[in-house]
Amino acid sequence: MKFDCIEKIIISLFQLYGRFLARHPLPFLVLSVLVAAGLGAGSFFLDSETNIEDLYIPQNARAKTERAYVQEHFPTNDSTSFQATRLTTFGRPISVIVTSKLSGDNILGSTCLAEIDTFNKGIKGIQFEVSGKNYSYADLCSKWNMQCQISGEDLLDFA
Repeated sequence: MKFDCIEKIIISLFQLYGRFLARHPLPFLVLSVLVAAGLGAGSFFLDSETNIEDLYIPQNARAKTERAYVQEHFPTNDSTSFQATRLTTFGRPISVIVTSKLSGDNILGSTCLAEIDTFNKGIKGIQFEVSGKNYSYADLCSKWNMQCQISGEDLLDFA
């Protein structure tokens, strides 16, 4: 072959490197562990972005400037008159997905709905204290006409 001389040089260099590595394995092991630890420790200082809009929408997008205009000129007070259709941001909704314990059991059956209702009442009964002030679910939920607005809760009226 025409380039056989280059291949022979590369082979001999790798043989020398392999012999040196076999004679002195400890420095290579320690060095590789230190490099991995140093690079891994650097990930501690990385900031992660979880906001979907910041991840997928350009910073100077028209939608962002229009949303800022709407929020500035048409402010909403969702603490007393909440309507999901008036939201200008995604917010942080919470979803609970419920499945049946028994395979083949109807999730809309009366026994399952009764358990779901018990679970829902347990969530609504949670109370906690922050800076000496007590809060409950009713204090923090989104309200419309002084009632908490929960998507899908109408199903529990049949239980």
